[in-house]
Amino acid sequence: MRRSSIFVVLGLLLALTVGCTNKKSSNPLANVGSKQPDKVLFDRAMDAMKHNRFDVARMTLQTLINTYPDSEFIARAKLGVADSWYAEGGTTALQQAEIEYKDFKTFFPNMPEAAEAQLKVANIHYEQMEKPDRDFTHAMRAEDEYRALIQEYPDSKLVPRAKQRLREVQEVLADREYAIGRFYYLRLAYPAAIARLKTLVERYPLYSGADESLFLLGQAYEGEVNAIRKNARLNEVIKTRMIEDLTKSAADAYAKIITRYRRWTGRWMRRSGWRRCISRCRGRRGRRSKTTRRKWRAGRKQD
Repeated sequence: MRRSSIFVVLGLLLALTVGCTNKKSSNPLANVGSKQPDKVLFDRAMDAMKHNRFDVARMTLQTLINTYPDSEFIARAKLGVADSWYAEGGTTALQQAEIEYKDFKTFFPNMPEAAEAQLKVANIHYEQMEKPDRDFTHAMRAEDEYRALIQEYPDSKLVPRAKQRLREVQEVLADREYAIGRFYYLRLAYPAAIARLKTLVERYPLYSGADESLFLLGQAYEGEVNAIRKNARLNEVIKTRMIEDLTKSAADAYAKIITRYRRWTGRWMRRSGWRRCISRCRGRRGRRSKTTRRKWRAGRKQD
């Protein structure tokens, strides 16, 4: 009896020893070296994206999302679906990518990747942005989306990049406003030119051509003053009041040049400033008119 007990104990010890030393398991999911099925699907999708098989990647990620709704890879899978559309490119794919990125923000608003999704939405419109004289829809959308990122995620490390892109987008929009204002100015439509240029200098103070915009705005105010003086049908009291207001506005525009852009002072302003404005307003390659040349010579004599 005693010997049999000893054999039983030895058999149990031997079984335990074999179980502890054997690294193989009949259940592959219990194996330390094996991968979970959701991780396998995710890795397979990422590999497909690397080889530009975007359809395969999306199908694999959708399988992961539908089969394992509680997986830790759900957020990354949804972001991966959006990234696959973004990487594929093309108008239709980018539209779908924007939808997927916004869905990701809706489901996971507090994840760090939410700021990345917002940046990708803005980049989608940035990459489709046209020149200043073309359709400005994507430029306006890009401006709104970059602003949203800066306001919603002020602590994100992506904010500096968003601010730089926002500055580039605003440069394009400001160029468009300047071109329209200049168009009206050349056709002596001073009220329309004033409206455009005033909006430009107020909304885009960092515009690279803000100094020239302010100078042209002052010129537009002066042009409107001259037009009012020649209008004999206006009441003298009303005419005097309008001239005073417009003259003050012109002076304010010139004053902003001096305070914000100090290089526009003294002789440089009379010479280089006038020359740059005339160059922009009359066409860079065009010959100045006789009236313009007389004004230019008069400005040089005053020096």
